[in-house]
Amino acid sequence: KEIAQASITGRLMRLGGLITVDRENTTDAASTMRALTNAIREENRSTAIFPEGTRSQTKTPGQFQRGAFLIALRAGVPIIPIVIHNSIDVQQRGEMIYRPATVRVDVLAPIDTSAWRIKALDSHIAEVRETYLRMLGLSAK
Repeated sequence: KEIAQASITGRLMRLGGLITVDRENTTDAASTMRALTNAIREENRSTAIFPEGTRSQTKTPGQFQRGAFLIALRAGVPIIPIVIHNSIDVQQRGEMIYRPATVRVDVLAPIDTSAWRIKALDSHIAEVRETYLRMLGLSAK
């Protein structure tokens, strides 16, 4: 919901068919996530979901939220991690000003979710986040 309210970015994303999730209204959020899961499964649609939920104020990603991963699991589709380097150099969280900067984007190999189970979801999420951290050069491993 927050990104849809951003001036230029939000307008462009709404034109592209952005589906927003109001995380403060859990009933609405659950309904939206079910609809999105069905659209992926039944209409073979693709989606881009920011796994942090709320953008980090630093170059280190915040904790990943469960929503994107639950959707992939329930829809029976792989996750394709897209790691964006240095986006904070272009626009700080909460700012309306864009600055020139070099941004690198890595599209990683799909992660099969067919063997995932909800009981182990937090572990799977941690593994995916660790992949992001490694790509960003921020991993302790």
